[in-house]
Amino acid sequence: MSFWKCLNETVQEINKGESWSGRACCQMTLSERCQFSCITATSKQDLQHFCRQSDELDFFTCSSECAAIAASVAVDYRGYCAALGYIGAPGEVQCRSDAIQCPAPVSPHCMGVTPPGACCPICAGALRILYSQKQVDRALYALRGSAMSALSVHVVLKALERQVQTAQCSVRGHLTLELDLLVLLVPTSNEPSTVQLEACLQEAEKLAALITNTSPRIVSELSLSPLIAAQVVHTQVASSAHTVLVGSASVTLLALILLLRFN
Repeated sequence: MSFWKCLNETVQEINKGESWSGRACCQMTLSERCQFSCITATSKQDLQHFCRQSDELDFFTCSSECAAIAASVAVDYRGYCAALGYIGAPGEVQCRSDAIQCPAPVSPHCMGVTPPGACCPICAGALRILYSQKQVDRALYALRGSAMSALSVHVVLKALERQVQTAQCSVRGHLTLELDLLVLLVPTSNEPSTVQLEACLQEAEKLAALITNTSPRIVSELSLSPLIAAQVVHTQVASSAHTVLVGSASVTLLALILLLRFN
């Protein structure tokens, strides 16, 4: 139960001059200011004056968004975190929730993807990458714990970003439930031009080509050497939600994953 749901169910019990019987809700606050106000409140008006839901939401959004960017993870909407979307869905809104408001595409010609498990589509160049678990195991054995962080997802994403030649594109990504790596080339501007969007699409295609063709730029770097195949998956982003279908690119990639893992 969230703090504000708990608050709405018990705030009527606050009366001037009396303690709040729903004080347990105070532990659910996100900010110290709201927690202190919750503990010391003597009336409903007193509590809501010093602790507003907008303050809590802004605090949570800022901290979670900054944490995501620090971990090189893409942000699909501003607000509370939720993993409600479908796996392998096209670039459409995947969540039916009043609490989640997907932003409008930054361009009417937006190309991108809805990340597996995410709610909202992101305008970005997108590719899904397969890696060799055997090569990862060999590298970990050779390192023997001395520098195992060199093969973390964050380090791999930073290494891929060094291969990007366009300064207006940032690399974001994460491991999917299908055990491949989703990589997004996201424009650094909040209002990117058509040229910037196109540049990020081209950078995604270049990365996919480097990996698929076993480029020396990839295999010569330890953190990138386990990457063995890549496929571009960005498509036209829909402006509104429609029937959820699994994109053919995702089906093809899933078939390739199963083939590599069981042979």
